Order: sequence, then C-alpha cells, then structure tokens
Amino acid sequence: MKKDVKYAFNIFKIYYLINKLEDKENIPLKILEELNKNYAFFEKNSELDLANPESEKILINWMNNICRYSFLNILLENTIKYLKGKKSLNLKHIKLKDNFLIKNFKPILKMMLNELKLNGSLDYNENINFSPLSNELYNEYIVNLLKRIDPSLKLFNLYEWAKNNNKFISLNEMSEESQKEIIKKYNLSDTKYNRCIYLQDGPIIILSKTNTIKDIPVFMHEFGHFITFYFKKKSLGPTLNEFYSIFYENLALAYLTNKSYSHEEIEYLLNERLLQNKYLLNIYTDFFIYLNYYLDKGKIREEDEVLIRGENFKLLKEKLFRKCDFYISKFFNNPLEFIRVYSYIIGTILSYKAFEMIATDESLLKLFISDSMSSEIINPEDIFNLVGINLNKRKIKRTRLK
Repeated sequence: MKKDVKYAFNIFKIYYLINKLEDKENIPLKILEELNKNYAFFEKNSELDLANPESEKILINWMNNICRYSFLNILLENTIKYLKGKKSLNLKHIKLKDNFLIKNFKPILKMMLNELKLNGSLDYNENINFSPLSNELYNEYIVNLLKRIDPSLKLFNLYEWAKNNNKFISLNEMSEESQKEIIKKYNLSDTKYNRCIYLQDGPIIILSKTNTIKDIPVFMHEFGHFITFYFKKKSLGPTLNEFYSIFYENLALAYLTNKSYSHEEIEYLLNERLLQNKYLLNIYTDFFIYLNYYLDKGKIREEDEVLIRGENFKLLKEKLFRKCDFYISKFFNNPLEFIRVYSYIIGTILSYKAFEMIATDESLLKLFISDSMSSEIINPEDIFNLVGINLNKRKIKRTRLK
C-alpha cells in the first residue's frame, strides 16, 4: 500500500471509529458511499479496496478538503487526553500526564513564542571543521567533567559502571552486520542515531559518534537521560523530560569553552540547540496555537480560524491548510511528536535559566545535580520557581550561555 494511501486509510479508519462520522450530513453522497464501501471491505479483509484508482482519489480528497478540521480536533483531543493521563489514541501503553502544562499552557505558549523571536536571527555556519577527538581524550574529558560537577563521585562511579557493563553502544565502532542487529533489536531508523533507551533492566545509550568535540555535549545530553531514569526509574513527563539532559549538555559546553578550541567551533556548539529549537518552532508553532485555542474554546471549525488568526487568515489560508494536513499526518505517524517538540523547547528555556541562577549562586549547581540523582520525581512547578520563572509575568527573559 502506498504511503499516502496508508495515511489516508489510517485517518479514515480512526475517524470512522472515533467520531462515528458526526458530520456525515456534510459529506457528498458519492464520497459517503465510497467510505461505507471501503469500510465494509476493510472489516472483511483488513485492508482497503483500492482496485479502482478513483477510490484512492476520493478518500484523499475527502481527507484534505472536507474533514480537515475534524481530524485536527481528533489530534488536539488525543494530545490533551495524553497530557491528562487518560487513554489516548495510539498511546494506550503510555501512562504519563502533565497537568502542569494543561494548567499553564497560555503563559508557556508565550514563552515558546518569545523563544522563536529571540532565536530568529541565528543561522548555521556550515563551513566549520571540528577538532578531532580520540577515544582516550573523549573519555578523559567526560571523567574530568563528571568529577568537577560532582565531587561526591557518584556520577563518575555510575559512568564507570555503565561503561564496564556495556550500557553505552557506539554504532560507528561496530561492524556493518552488528549495526544492523542493533537497529533491528531497538527498532532504530538508521545508524545516525543518539538516544537513551529505557529498558526493563535499566537504561542504555546508543551513540553515533563523529569522533570530534561535538561528541562531548551529545554524550552528556544522553547521559542526563540515563542518570534520571537510572535513579528515578521513570520518565519525568513532558515538561521536565528534556530539562536535565539539556542541563548536562550545557555543562559539557561550559567545560569545552575553557579548552583551546576555535571561537567558530564553540560558537556553533553554543548555538546548535537554539537553532534546532528555532527550526522546530517554525514548523510547530501553529499547532501550539491550535492547542491553546482548543483548551480555551473547544473544537475548532474553519470559520474559527478568523478568530485565531484575525483577518490574516484569508491571506494565510492555503499555507495553514498545508500545515494542518502536515500536523495530522505527523500525529498518525508519531503521536508523541508534538510533546517531544514541547519538551525540547521548555527544557532549553529551563536549562538556560538554571545557568543564569547558578552564575549568581554556585550552590545551586550541587542542588540541580543532586535532584537529578534523587529517586523522587520533581514537580515542574518547583523547577520553574527554582530557576526564577514566574509564569504570571508578561515576558520571560532568557540569558544566552556564555
């Protein structure tokens, strides 16, 4: 089955089952007949009847032009269900919730939009040759950094234990055959991968090294995830899921700034996370605006776009429709995509604010490190208060990493 047809079929099936075609009176008889015929065929054969090419055309036309906002509302409804800890479409195995985000979404949205504004002028310098890093120097940097930020050596001992127990998997140090086995075992998309995976017997880190100084902040980011899952035994929830990982990543960046690397290299590394966030926000800001409206007003109709966008909707209509279709497609391919984007953005803001606070009170570094190794699950509100963010303020200033 072609990818776009499979996508159309998934939406058709879910819409039919969840919404029971509530707005079927608005669907032309020809399309309704096609939907009913295909659904009856699906129930009998577990696949769509696409022997007639016209069937595909009718379904995709229905999806994009007639039921766009019905699908968008399904997306928003199930995202909110997930955040409230209820059973959500395609997410029945996940038991996480984030009432903090639901409660404070409006001021958090303002923070994210401000983040996009702050990073608007940033751009990549593609012509940088990063300094090579041997395995020996790589290990030396990480060991020295861990000992510096945690004199108790708890982090260093965890690192040594994990390394000696094969908890760190470097794909580029494996044969092609071994790489394929790892990709299959952990359901990875390819070998260009860096991630911490949570398993029943504890976390592991999978790395695709560049053998340059870029590997240090990448490893520390994943090690931040490793630390929190190792000690807390569960995810921190959307608001804090990327906070400690980006915090440890930034500790690595601060460490590298004291080494004799070029200004261009360090500048690139300092800006890389902000540039990634800029890219994500450019794509997903409209989704968060939709989510904010849904939380406030309920289901969205096409005519509500004027209330959301003002008179600009007429000028932006086609662009917004394309984005809307993109969000729907993304949701059915990966329901957690929007939550992941939110986690990166808010994790960056919190980490930067934490570093701003540490600059005035160094004892806070020990507190953040200790919290990451605590078995207790941290309340997002406590972290916001600790880094000095008052969500009732109109603007949240962010200090750039030095």
